[in-house]
Amino acid sequence: MKLNRTILVITSTVLVAACTDLLFKPELPTWDFTVEFPLTREVVKADQLLDQPEISRQIVDEFGNPLPAGTELYVYKDTIQVDPVHVGDQLTIEDINKDFSQTVDDVTVEGTQTTETVSFDEVGVNPINKNLVSRVGTIELDDMAPTSTEPFKLREIAPAVESVPNATNDSIPSAPIPAIVKPFSFSDFHSANFYAGHLDITIVNDMAIPLGSPVDLQLQEVVAGDTVDISGATVTWLAIIPVGDQNTQSLDLSGMTLPGDILVKIS
Repeated sequence: MKLNRTILVITSTVLVAACTDLLFKPELPTWDFTVEFPLTREVVKADQLLDQPEISRQIVDEFGNPLPAGTELYVYKDTIQVDPVHVGDQLTIEDINKDFSQTVDDVTVEGTQTTETVSFDEVGVNPINKNLVSRVGTIELDDMAPTSTEPFKLREIAPAVESVPNATNDSIPSAPIPAIVKPFSFSDFHSANFYAGHLDITIVNDMAIPLGSPVDLQLQEVVAGDTVDISGATVTWLAIIPVGDQNTQSLDLSGMTLPGDILVKIS
């Protein structure tokens, strides 16, 4: 009986002390926790992008030569369609297709870590900034309306007429035609390299004397301040052109380059 009473007293003392400590020294509960952020690393290679229609694998260089063994190029290709261009009623330029391409090596994207967001550096192909010059092929020029040069005057063709007195009848002696030059401009082009074609030249004789024969015509151009003959641009009338009549000769333009502004020399 004595032993039981002693145990009860000790137990009560401990309980009272514990309750007293909680009442006068309160403490908030504490705990530990762990937060984990998984780190990822992803590698993207160019051959994984071959399902894109703009990207293709190439095993030859730009000249068609095979690349060294184990070497491949990945080509990004873009096509720009240019609509037909019409200039006036004569000049038509067909569609122009120009392909742009640029190659890149394998692209690797490294993952990055941050406390709130995950981002990747921008990956791409640098923009293409290059002036390209290419031929557009043969341009067909429709027939142009006839255009006249400045008139060639009688006193220029036959200087001897100046010595004939007014209001008199006198014959004009036969003499070679002196070299006479008149300017002429083509309104349909600035300069043209002709693959094929012809230029019809007509002399209309509205003078009081017959012309020829012969009558030589030479097309000229001004280069660096000097007047030079255009190679192959020569036409000759072998028959006499009577008063009030006209005659046409054709100049073959195949392989010839004509500037927009020329000179017409008659002799």
